[in-house]
Amino acid sequence: MWLTHFERVNGRLYGMTSSSDGVCVPVAVDKLHTIALPVHRNKSLTFTTRLDEWTLESADRYLAGAKLPPGIGGKHDVFKVHYDGHTILIPALSMLKALFYPGKTLFRYVFSPAGLDQLCSPVEENGELSVSIGDLKLSKLLGNERIVRLRWMYFFPSAKATWGSVYAAAMRGKCGLSLPRANVKITVHGQRHRGFILAGNVTLGNIEVREDPYEWAGCQPRFLNQTRVRALSVGEKAIAKELRLAYDDSDFADWVI
Repeated sequence: MWLTHFERVNGRLYGMTSSSDGVCVPVAVDKLHTIALPVHRNKSLTFTTRLDEWTLESADRYLAGAKLPPGIGGKHDVFKVHYDGHTILIPALSMLKALFYPGKTLFRYVFSPAGLDQLCSPVEENGELSVSIGDLKLSKLLGNERIVRLRWMYFFPSAKATWGSVYAAAMRGKCGLSLPRANVKITVHGQRHRGFILAGNVTLGNIEVREDPYEWAGCQPRFLNQTRVRALSVGEKAIAKELRLAYDDSDFADWVI
């Protein structure tokens, strides 16, 4: 399935998808994580890359390799990155899932105006500015690693621009984002096609920030030690169950329970 564009239906924002048989299905933005890109995942690469040096590529090559109809990719950005003789094509949706993980929780904020400010706010801790999640149960469930990533997106200019660019692009009907100034350890799972690797799934590891924070933000961490999933404690399992009732029964399925 391919995310072709965004549009509003009865005032609500939806991602419009198309399959190989031409069937179009609207998907609510807080369910975009359920869209599985139609490529095999028989090739895996892990490498460190500078995100802001990536370039854009026409989606046509990716669509051809995924056996999707030509001409449906014009409003879905595809990034091109080179590594060790490989040319890798990464759809914007894959990067959204990687940067804003877990999407089941965060996409509702990413695809809304001022969503970052709705989700968290600056607080002073031990003489430094950090961020606090307004929902204390959600804060505990997200854990320190993901809150540190939100801190990066709140206090560093290009990272905050990345957050805002997602909603701005969607308002133009487009699936896209600007990429932050950072070196990132990345793992790509996908398939080979005519000299290219078509990414289906992307995960991010350690992040090295390559810019200064806002002057008012003071001292901020420049190296983010990241892992993708962790097991929940007994107490967190109980919190997850409560949050399912508050949000959606499957909203926290990304967490290992």
